[in-house]
Amino acid sequence: MAAVSNSHPDDGKVDGKVSPTTVVSSAPILGRRIQDDYAMPLAEIFEVRLLEIHGKQSVSIHGKLDIESGGGPVRIFDRPDETCAHRIRSKEPIPIQAPWRAISGLSDVVLRIKLKEGQKKFIKDIIYFDPSRDKHNRVLIKRSVGIGGSLVMKLAVYESAVVATIEIKLISGKSSQEKSRLYGRIAVSNSLLPKMETLLFNKKCGDHIELACGDSIPLCRSVKPVPDDESLQIQVRLYDLSGGYFLTGNKSFVSPKYACDVVEYIDGKHGQRIEVKVTWDDYLSHF
Repeated sequence: MAAVSNSHPDDGKVDGKVSPTTVVSSAPILGRRIQDDYAMPLAEIFEVRLLEIHGKQSVSIHGKLDIESGGGPVRIFDRPDETCAHRIRSKEPIPIQAPWRAISGLSDVVLRIKLKEGQKKFIKDIIYFDPSRDKHNRVLIKRSVGIGGSLVMKLAVYESAVVATIEIKLISGKSSQEKSRLYGRIAVSNSLLPKMETLLFNKKCGDHIELACGDSIPLCRSVKPVPDDESLQIQVRLYDLSGGYFLTGNKSFVSPKYACDVVEYIDGKHGQRIEVKVTWDDYLSHF
């Protein structure tokens, strides 16, 4: 699949030479048409949050949370016993694992909840999106109440969407000889629901990572559904442990009509550069 630049066709040359900041493809080879022919309803889970704890300030929970849809189950929380229980307070988000693939919204999107506190049931329930009753293309909040407390799931189901797979790579740091020690945040949203950010990378100063040039930045989420004719928006704020500011910038990727790879760059003030690659495809390509 060819790399396609978001730049204007005339932007890639300076005095007849290719600019190092631009990916130029004079005749990109595109894959099959993914909008119209292959786009379909897709769900996005923004968060699962513990709303209330009955009679306590905090609780240690274990168990599992599974998302079930037409494409089969995806586990987003898995703490099988008390030895790996998660301590949490009311109104805090449950640390869910990002789905490794897109979630179908053709039928009901079900959150199956089986949570325990010690040997006692905490919440055992199901909450779900019903396509015959619930509205598409907006943020929905679904609530569950159990013996030990309550939680909410925040989600959206897009009526017609394609799949973006995101990869971010360090191209150059402040020094080509030394590893960059990076922290900060990388967030992603779409233009239909721009306030609903999800974090791809979120590290504090004491939790920094070391990267050499050419290394991929480890993302906690890489697959995101994007509604037809909307754009994927990526916001980057990165800092270096030794020098503070590293680079900051935003990039927007419009969902294409055909399957393809799109590559863009974000540059810092002192030669730093990261590559943002978005692979566009349809839901069925993930199986």
